[in-house]
Amino acid sequence: MAGLHAGKIVNTFPKMGDIWIPTRDHLSPELQHKYFDFNMTGNPFIVHFNHRVIASFALAGMSCK
Repeated sequence: MAGLHAGKIVNTFPKMGDIWIPTRDHLSPELQHKYFDFNMTGNPFIVHFNHRVIASFALAGMSCK
């Protein structure tokens, strides 16, 4: 998150702007059909989404105890 400045992409929660999950439009245009791992780790919007999902699952897991 910090190295990509992904935290500055959107500042709304739980929705990311007007959407719930990233669409094909948020993928890097030149890499939409290949390099899936780049989009998951090098695309700031997708990294921000992944960070939110992991944090939400962690919070849900902690509250189930």
